[in-house]
Amino acid sequence: MSEKVTPKQVQILKLSSGEEIIGQVTDLVVEERQIIVMEKPAVIVLQPTENGGKFSIGLAPYAPYAVDNTIHLMPNHVIGVMQPTKQLLDEYNAHYGSSLITPKKKEIIT
Repeated sequence: MSEKVTPKQVQILKLSSGEEIIGQVTDLVVEERQIIVMEKPAVIVLQPTENGGKFSIGLAPYAPYAVDNTIHLMPNHVIGVMQPTKQLLDEYNAHYGSSLITPKKKEIIT
């Protein structure tokens, strides 16, 4: 059995069900069949704010009862792959990931 794995990256996947999930994604190829592996998945949820018409973004566990907090997806169920914004990546890392948050850029004003 031949197996090839690509390095992990935090990505957003838009699923054919309409859900958008974020997590640490790797591609796994087993016997020439691609499988997408996502560790520590979270679903992106839009939450209305009190300011009428505006929304904030929240994260909720996706498949929280999965062994090792890992899911396997068939590529035909993924309709889009996106890189998260810095703000969303920081939020994900604070709750589900490495806990590393990108520091804000400091400027020197003279």
